[in-house]
Amino acid sequence: MSLTDLKQDVTYAVRTMRRAPGFAAVAVLTLAAGIGVNTAMFSVVNAVLLRPLPYGNADSLLALWNRWPGTARAGLSDPELLDFRERARTAEVAAFAGGSDNLTGRGEPERLVFTAVTANWLDVLGVTPTLGRNVRLDEELEANNDVVILTDGLWRRLFNASPSAVGQTITLDNRPFTVVGVLPPGFAAPHEFDNVERSAYLRPLTLDPSAPRYARGNHYLAAVARPRPGYTREQTASEIATIARGFISEYKNAYEATYGAWVAPLHTEVVGDTRGALMILLAAVSLVLLVACANVANLLLARAKVRVREMAVRQTVGATPARLARQVLTEALVLAGIAAGAGLLLASGLVAMATTAASTIPRVDEATLDVRVVIFTVAASMLTALLFGSVPALHTARADAAASLHGVRKSTSALRAGLRAGLVSVQVALALVLLVGAVLLLQSFARLLQVPSGIRPDHVLTLSLALPVDGYGERSAVVGFFDTVLDRLRSSAGIVEAGAVAGLPLRDGRGDWDVYLEGETPVPGGSNRPTDWQVVTPGYFETMGIRLAGGRFPSVTDRADSPAVAVINETFARTFFPNLDPVGRHIRMSGDNRPWMTVIGIAGDVKQDGLDTGTEPEVYIPHAQFRPFWQDSTLRLFTVVVRTTGEPTAAVGTVRRQVRELDPSLPISAVTTMEDVLVRSVAERRFHLSLLGAFAAIALLLAAIGTYGVLAYQISERTAEFGVRLALGAPTRSIVGTVLKQGMMPTLAGVGMGLAVAAVLTRGMTSLLFGITPLDPMTYAVVVAVLVTAALAACAVPARRALRVDPGIALRAE
Repeated sequence: MSLTDLKQDVTYAVRTMRRAPGFAAVAVLTLAAGIGVNTAMFSVVNAVLLRPLPYGNADSLLALWNRWPGTARAGLSDPELLDFRERARTAEVAAFAGGSDNLTGRGEPERLVFTAVTANWLDVLGVTPTLGRNVRLDEELEANNDVVILTDGLWRRLFNASPSAVGQTITLDNRPFTVVGVLPPGFAAPHEFDNVERSAYLRPLTLDPSAPRYARGNHYLAAVARPRPGYTREQTASEIATIARGFISEYKNAYEATYGAWVAPLHTEVVGDTRGALMILLAAVSLVLLVACANVANLLLARAKVRVREMAVRQTVGATPARLARQVLTEALVLAGIAAGAGLLLASGLVAMATTAASTIPRVDEATLDVRVVIFTVAASMLTALLFGSVPALHTARADAAASLHGVRKSTSALRAGLRAGLVSVQVALALVLLVGAVLLLQSFARLLQVPSGIRPDHVLTLSLALPVDGYGERSAVVGFFDTVLDRLRSSAGIVEAGAVAGLPLRDGRGDWDVYLEGETPVPGGSNRPTDWQVVTPGYFETMGIRLAGGRFPSVTDRADSPAVAVINETFARTFFPNLDPVGRHIRMSGDNRPWMTVIGIAGDVKQDGLDTGTEPEVYIPHAQFRPFWQDSTLRLFTVVVRTTGEPTAAVGTVRRQVRELDPSLPISAVTTMEDVLVRSVAERRFHLSLLGAFAAIALLLAAIGTYGVLAYQISERTAEFGVRLALGAPTRSIVGTVLKQGMMPTLAGVGMGLAVAAVLTRGMTSLLFGITPLDPMTYAVVVAVLVTAALAACAVPARRALRVDPGIALRAE
């Protein structure tokens, strides 16, 4: 085909659409909806799954984990990191850990998040500071670790993007730190792509063998590795596993035979469980596009009846069937091209909504309509045109010109009717699959929200408060500060109760700690009884509305110089004290110089890690009695919780004022309500439900429109027949029955196909469901009822039109 022919086809296609603006508008809008949601979904998939991490040669980067039975991804301890770094020949190993400091001396005090890194960390990632230098190896020692590398954002904010910032100092936790470098714009550590608060700077990770925390069991480091030139990922994985096996024989008291270490692509670890959910959603929007294609194909078939004489005339004057089919395909391509433009506009808005609604999905904030997304849209549009244009094109090519000119269209009309009914069945089947998925997610989400969290989130304000080592070096000073500020808050107007906790439920994950029961002797390898643990102040349980199941909660009388006590949760009591009253019994956490603690109370179970996770045995230790690890932030960094009589955020000013009166240099951070924490904990599931629900609604609407269109067309062709039947005395129920049969037959056929397809495809949704199976019979029954009801509604208008046919007019026309 020459360019001249193509130009003629396109010009004629545009002129044809101008003559039928209603048809063109409906077709374009239908396709734009399908293309737009597909483009938006692909832009998210592109950002999260396809785009490489913003590091040098990112595909070769690996995450390194410890592994035990039941714990596949555990961090490294200091000595493990140093061993891997020294012994690995196939790869360079680096590590990092998160933290936060108080920035003072530059306006209002504020809490800043940082990443503590080994000296080789940026080199392993393949990142070079835009200004200054990297961390040096000697700066991993405590005596030299007072340097920072600023992010581009903090550099611009504090130093107005001045190159002279390198060499200047900032005050963090009451200590001066020298700025030695500035990171590239947009830099993020591997653990920060899920849109949590990103680090403002890097600090050297302190690896001092003389520090008391230097133990093999303190697993807090996230590690990354990059194979050295000439070595493969498989060779690195084998070497890491070999080194880990050596630990078992070399440090018999620290490791069991089940211990191991392994590596995985860093990108895979960053994405996590998001991949499966996004691929399911991408498949869902593809079904929406197929429904839209079927709908537009039906529109084109309906329009073919109007244009049958036109095509017959063109064929008699020399146009070949192939030439006519090409013209119809060109019209389809023009429609798809216009729809693609409208779809891109729709997608830009949908992407903006998705990046806000799905803030917990890694890298979703990077979703944009980049070149790859535009290419996807163009390809999808062309494929769409072929899908919905091929059926009417083939129909046109097979048309009999002579029969059309003489008005003989019986066989072609029957073929066209069969094609349109078949397309409706396809639409119904696809809509059913999407509806089943959406209803499964809806029921799953509803059941998740019914899971008791163990707390009362209403009227609770939460905020973070951290005390630096400088100025609060003694444990008594830290405990005294929190006691004082909490006492002041309790006596403030509008505040009912106040407390503090090391890890806020539904937001802050907690590690486990071995526990010994009364009568047991601690052994070097631990008790192999891992238990979650918390550090709390008096008033915490009361503020959060946690139920007291027995005994009492910690009080102000539980001091450092009084007998050690602990509160356990109900799961701990059931697991380790079955058929016994644990109150008054003794437990001990593993480690040197840890005291035996008397169980004083049993707290109701609290969902610490999420509503969809199991509840683990948990021990609550009073803050005043907690013996920290070496400079352990668990003693200093707390989330303060305040129960108010009114709107929780109204108490922010009161909290800030009370803290400033005690120490003007202390900032409060992470201010939010407990209800917002609960909402965020289910945000990703809500996002999946919202998207799939929207896709299902669009598909249902298009399927109903398709059913209506087919039936209306068929009724218009049988107007004379219905008039004759009514004139001869046929009962109205006979006419209605005929209409319903024509409308419901393709619907029921589509329901049958859809049920079979849904039963297979929804098995892939198992990871997204909670408390329900993919083959839940109630779900399928509800979806079938909705589809049948929608089809009956679509049949109502054509049936009414059939009953209103005037027999006299119909007979005269006949």
